[in-house]
Amino acid sequence: MPAAKHDCQQAGRYPRAVPTEKRCTTPSHRLSLSKLDAPPELSAAIRFDAWLRDEALRTGESCIPSARIYRDGLGCVRDSKALKAALALLDERGLARVEQEGRHWFVAVNPALLAGVPAEA
Repeated sequence: MPAAKHDCQQAGRYPRAVPTEKRCTTPSHRLSLSKLDAPPELSAAIRFDAWLRDEALRTGESCIPSARIYRDGLGCVRDSKALKAALALLDERGLARVEQEGRHWFVAVNPALLAGVPAEA
Protein backbone atom coordinates (compact mmCIF):
# COMPACT_ATOMS: atom_id res chain seq x y z
CA MET A 1 0.00 0.00 0.00
CA PRO A 2 1.53 3.37 -0.97
CA ALA A 3 2.27 5.88 1.76
CA ALA A 4 -0.28 8.64 2.20
CA LYS A 5 0.80 12.02 0.94
CA HIS A 6 0.96 14.96 3.27
CA ASP A 7 -1.87 17.45 2.77
CA CYS A 8 0.46 20.14 1.36
CA GLN A 9 1.67 17.69 -1.30
CA GLN A 10 -1.89 16.76 -2.17
CA ALA A 11 -2.89 20.38 -2.58
CA GLY A 12 0.15 21.00 -4.78
CA ARG A 13 1.44 23.90 -2.68
CA TYR A 14 4.99 22.55 -2.52
CA PRO A 15 5.95 21.12 -5.89
CA ARG A 16 8.91 18.80 -5.83
CA ALA A 17 10.83 20.53 -8.58
CA VAL A 18 10.47 23.97 -10.07
CA PRO A 19 11.59 24.35 -13.68
CA THR A 20 14.75 26.42 -14.03
CA GLU A 21 13.07 29.13 -16.09
CA LYS A 22 10.48 29.70 -13.32
CA ARG A 23 12.99 29.98 -10.48
CA CYS A 24 13.65 33.39 -9.03
CA THR A 25 17.20 34.45 -9.76
CA THR A 26 17.03 37.93 -8.24
CA PRO A 27 19.64 38.07 -5.44
CA SER A 28 17.28 39.91 -3.08
CA HIS A 29 14.76 37.06 -3.26
CA ARG A 30 17.16 34.18 -2.69
CA LEU A 31 18.32 33.11 0.75
CA SER A 32 22.05 32.61 0.56
CA LEU A 33 23.61 30.72 3.44
CA SER A 34 27.01 32.11 2.50
CA LYS A 35 25.76 35.56 3.51
CA LEU A 36 24.73 34.22 6.89
CA ASP A 37 28.06 32.52 7.52
CA ALA A 38 31.27 34.34 8.27
CA PRO A 39 34.25 34.05 5.90
CA PRO A 40 36.52 31.09 6.73
CA GLU A 41 39.32 33.35 8.03
CA LEU A 42 36.98 35.17 10.40
CA SER A 43 35.33 31.94 11.49
CA ALA A 44 38.74 30.42 12.28
CA ALA A 45 39.75 33.55 14.22
CA ILE A 46 36.55 33.46 16.29
CA ARG A 47 36.99 29.78 17.14
CA PHE A 48 40.70 30.30 17.85
CA ASP A 49 39.91 33.22 20.18
CA ALA A 50 37.50 31.04 22.16
CA TRP A 51 40.10 28.26 22.36
CA LEU A 52 42.79 30.72 23.51
CA ARG A 53 40.57 32.04 26.29
CA ASP A 54 39.62 28.53 27.42
CA GLU A 55 43.26 27.44 27.36
CA ALA A 56 44.36 30.52 29.33
CA LEU A 57 41.68 29.94 31.95
CA ARG A 58 42.44 26.22 32.14
CA THR A 59 46.18 26.65 32.60
CA GLY A 60 46.10 29.94 34.51
CA GLU A 61 48.62 31.50 32.08
CA SER A 62 47.77 34.33 29.71
CA CYS A 63 50.72 33.46 27.40
CA ILE A 64 50.31 30.30 25.36
CA PRO A 65 53.40 28.89 23.59
CA SER A 66 53.22 28.27 19.85
CA ALA A 67 54.24 24.65 20.35
CA ARG A 68 51.09 24.07 22.43
CA ILE A 69 48.95 25.78 19.78
CA TYR A 70 50.33 23.54 17.04
CA ARG A 71 50.10 20.43 19.23
CA ASP A 72 46.78 20.93 21.07
CA GLY A 73 45.09 23.73 19.13
CA LEU A 74 42.27 23.71 16.66
CA GLY A 75 42.73 22.11 13.29
CA CYS A 76 41.71 25.30 11.51
CA VAL A 77 44.87 27.09 12.75
CA ARG A 78 47.46 24.31 12.62
CA ASP A 79 48.56 25.59 9.22
CA SER A 80 51.02 28.46 9.71
CA LYS A 81 49.31 30.70 7.14
CA ALA A 82 45.90 30.20 8.75
CA LEU A 83 47.39 30.80 12.19
CA LYS A 84 49.05 34.04 11.09
CA ALA A 85 45.82 35.24 9.48
CA ALA A 86 43.83 34.47 12.65
CA LEU A 87 46.43 36.14 14.84
CA ALA A 88 46.40 39.24 12.63
CA LEU A 89 42.63 39.53 13.06
CA LEU A 90 42.84 39.01 16.82
CA ASP A 91 45.69 41.51 17.12
CA GLU A 92 43.89 44.26 15.22
CA ARG A 93 40.84 43.77 17.45
CA GLY A 94 42.91 43.83 20.65
CA LEU A 95 42.03 40.29 21.72
CA ALA A 96 45.49 38.71 21.59
CA ARG A 97 49.00 39.52 20.40
CA VAL A 98 52.19 37.69 19.51
CA GLU A 99 55.20 38.01 21.82
CA GLN A 100 58.63 36.64 21.06
CA GLU A 101 61.47 35.65 23.38
CA GLY A 102 64.50 34.58 21.39
CA ARG A 103 63.46 31.81 19.03
CA HIS A 104 60.25 31.02 20.93
CA TRP A 105 57.02 32.88 20.41
CA PHE A 106 53.86 33.01 22.46
CA VAL A 107 50.31 34.25 22.01
CA ALA A 108 49.35 36.59 24.84
CA VAL A 109 45.63 36.79 25.54
CA ASN A 110 44.40 40.22 26.58
CA PRO A 111 44.28 39.99 30.42
CA ALA A 112 41.33 42.40 30.58
CA LEU A 113 39.24 39.81 28.79
CA LEU A 114 40.19 37.13 31.30
CA ALA A 115 39.61 39.30 34.38
CA GLY A 116 35.83 39.47 33.93
CA VAL A 117 35.37 35.72 33.70
CA PRO A 118 34.42 34.07 37.01
CA ALA A 119 36.59 31.18 38.16
CA GLU A 120 35.05 27.75 37.73
CA ALA A 121 34.60 25.60 40.81
